[in-house]
Amino acid sequence: MPSKLSLKPNSALFLLPHRDDEFGIYSQIDFNVKSGNDVVCIYFTQNRQTDYDQKRNLESLSVLQKLGVKKENVIFPAYELELFDLELEYRVAEITQWLKHFLKLNPQITQIFVPAWEGGHPDHDIVHGIIVQLMAQQNRLDQIRQFSLYHNYKCPGSFFRVQAPLAANGPVEKIRISWSNRIRFLFYCLHYPTQTVTFIGLFPFIFIHHIFYGCQYLQKISVERLKNRPMPGKLYYEVRQFSTYERVAKALAKEFPR
Repeated sequence: MPSKLSLKPNSALFLLPHRDDEFGIYSQIDFNVKSGNDVVCIYFTQNRQTDYDQKRNLESLSVLQKLGVKKENVIFPAYELELFDLELEYRVAEITQWLKHFLKLNPQITQIFVPAWEGGHPDHDIVHGIIVQLMAQQNRLDQIRQFSLYHNYKCPGSFFRVQAPLAANGPVEKIRISWSNRIRFLFYCLHYPTQTVTFIGLFPFIFIHHIFYGCQYLQKISVERLKNRPMPGKLYYEVRQFSTYERVAKALAKEFPR
């Protein structure tokens, strides 16, 4: 069962489907720590190879601790609920109940950050859909911000874009990142040796984003957006044959009928 944490008022919750998804929101983790707010990070998936899985945990824990996050505030419901990568669409009910209980136990959480509704990975869209609809039930949508990880809008084949918010998700809040933090965050991206292949694809885009744009992009969320595909055409996870929008939408609708 979820635990009650010892948190200060105005604590920030980061919902991260996978270890390393934190790369897309380093800036807000850093900002909240430096502002004296407690930061809670929740990871929703594990991998089936135990040694590899534990190495991934240690990599993300190492980066989070460098950012100042307390180890006891990094939570892995993936183990309690036996949740695995690419399988969250089959476990929406259990994740929803766990999150609902966790939020009830920890009312000090008044800021929530979640990967964007963008069709990059089915696990990202599932976690997004769950928290948006849970918070809508509590009239707390204004407490959530979404951040882009990756998607393939207007990209040919299996190419993708990184940290590029979709216009369909609404106005973009741009938060400037200092040069010292840009360099620091780029350095942190090199701290995931188990994900070397993944970051070979991601890092050039992350580098360009930090050097030429240097902003953390955030957007508000909307229940209405969940009624539509994140973008026209094939989603990135459809191109990769991980899942389909129809399957993701059906899984969410089963728990949250419209």
